[in-house]
Amino acid sequence: MTDGPQKSRLEIGTLDGKRTRISGENLRIIFVCHGAIDTNSGIHISNLVRVLSDLGHSLMVAVPTAEDSPDVTELPCDVVHFPDAPSYRFEGGKPAEIVHAWTPRQHVAAATQAICAAHECGYVVHFEDHEDEITAAALGISPSKLESFVRRGKTIPAQFARPLASNAFVEGALGATSLIEPLLEHAPVGKPALVIHPAAEDNLFYPRPRSEELLKEIGVNLESRVIVYNGNVHYSNVQEVRSLYLAVNLLGRSGMNVTLIRLGKDYVPLHENDKEEIRRHEVRLPFQSRQRVAELLTCADVLVQPGQANAFNRYRFPSKLPEFFASGRPVVLPRANIGLSVENGVNGLVLERGDALEIAHSVRKILMDEGLAKRLANGARNFYEKRLSWSRSGNTLSDHYKNYPLNPESQKEPNTELDDVAEHYATCGVMEGLGYATVKDFCDSVDRLPQLAVLNQDLKDAQRPWIFKAILASVPRGARLCEIGGGDPWVADLLARLGYEVVLVDPYDGRDRGPDEFEAIRAAYPHITFVRGLFPDALVELDDQTFDCIYSISVLEHVPIDLIGDLVDAIKSHSRSNNSPTIHAIDNVLIGNGDKEHRDHLVELVRGLGFSADDVGTLLERAHNDVETYLLSSEAHNRWRGQMPYEDFPMRRCISVQINAPASASG
Repeated sequence: MTDGPQKSRLEIGTLDGKRTRISGENLRIIFVCHGAIDTNSGIHISNLVRVLSDLGHSLMVAVPTAEDSPDVTELPCDVVHFPDAPSYRFEGGKPAEIVHAWTPRQHVAAATQAICAAHECGYVVHFEDHEDEITAAALGISPSKLESFVRRGKTIPAQFARPLASNAFVEGALGATSLIEPLLEHAPVGKPALVIHPAAEDNLFYPRPRSEELLKEIGVNLESRVIVYNGNVHYSNVQEVRSLYLAVNLLGRSGMNVTLIRLGKDYVPLHENDKEEIRRHEVRLPFQSRQRVAELLTCADVLVQPGQANAFNRYRFPSKLPEFFASGRPVVLPRANIGLSVENGVNGLVLERGDALEIAHSVRKILMDEGLAKRLANGARNFYEKRLSWSRSGNTLSDHYKNYPLNPESQKEPNTELDDVAEHYATCGVMEGLGYATVKDFCDSVDRLPQLAVLNQDLKDAQRPWIFKAILASVPRGARLCEIGGGDPWVADLLARLGYEVVLVDPYDGRDRGPDEFEAIRAAYPHITFVRGLFPDALVELDDQTFDCIYSISVLEHVPIDLIGDLVDAIKSHSRSNNSPTIHAIDNVLIGNGDKEHRDHLVELVRGLGFSADDVGTLLERAHNDVETYLLSSEAHNRWRGQMPYEDFPMRRCISVQINAPASASG
């Protein structure tokens, strides 16, 4: 039996203590950037950091690696790479009060969760693109197929986001920000949200005469009409940038002396079999400083943002557009994102189709009409001054942070909510022996443990809370626990927060649709001891290999039947005493394909844990007739089915068998 789809591999919102609002104006803020500080995203963060610092806030920026912070001497804050961010402290040893995750990409999510766990604070997630479009383009699939891609156990590289429809990292955020309004469709429902338009550095990007010396220096004929494009090429925009190149070629073939000055990196091949032909009018430059980029833009006769009015462009705000408008040059752009706010023929020329022919026509129209070019240049600058400003965006963001309930260390209240839940289940008792998940218990979990009971919409929503309750009722706080095959450590995390010492043993290699992002998960949960490998062999790296309780969630049904004897022997030998409980929730096909194999497997397993075949028969018959039995829903079964034909994966009636028995019964 396979696992169902996963909500997230990193962390869910946990039962934190009550939060309090910040009473003062100044905050301690960490930005988590998905790339280098000199990328577009890093430049956005840097400009916001400068404004926020002037307003009195304390800042730090986390980047993936040390190489991603080449020159940060002008920033009024530290730049730290991801592994060092959780241990970072502000002046006086104070922790962060809020973390701003710049995109929900997996490596950013992992770093954010690790920082938040160490600083005991919440986070805001920022959207700058439609992440599903970005991820799907990188994988070479349709965005509509992302969910099934994940369900089939396929891995999404860490530098891309998991599907937004099931991204628990996003749902766990305090709120969201975005570059443009449509992106807020992906923000967590019912939480504060803000649009932050990007801008340009006012001291760099402003109208000025073109520099003939600079054009000579880079080898551009002074008689040539110049287009400048300062953008990278990646999976999502390669065809759009190619259209710009083709448009320049069309202009050249028509007899116009035209040059395309190109800055930026090609992360995917831009050209096919016409590399030399398509680059005929190009002057390609290596990495340039921001000052140099600003000077090059004012060498342009026209600035073009290629693109079409499609889903990809609806959800983005290209970072170069504010620089285009600020430079006071005629701008050509698609009727999408900020282009919807541009008055065609006044602030710029708006593309309807965005293909090479239309780009060439629009550029020619500007170059052949000096009056139009002057009006568009003035209109572009007017648009920038009225709409776009880092000062405006930074001040708005500063005010927006006040919407969030923050919990700095100095104002943190006791974790009373989680303690109250723990005390309740420690005293109310829980099933012992051999049983199965019930609707009554599930409903109780939804009321008291919603963080565990609504994650997957499958059996785990009943299993995780029950395991949590059973441990609280059976094992005193402070005891040493071992989770077998934990995968997503959501139960382990809550137990660790309650003072249990938790060791989690899992290979983290993606088997049985489990997670494989080991380093990211370990960083996100610093209070748990992770042992990578299989139980019990992996325990050899520990000095103390005994535990007060050994438990598992939806794992034991995957153990081959011929290895069950070894497993139960190991449970007994690694239990601290004969009375130490061992607690397990086990997937079981009650009726349908595989029910006999599951029954035989269950008999062998429970026999090793102190029960008989008759006990299994009685249990399954009772579960079959009990209206309270918690069953896998049709919807959850269909998600498990994925792309498999229904005939190959017909409906089965699946239950969770639960065991809470002393270790002395095993072996």
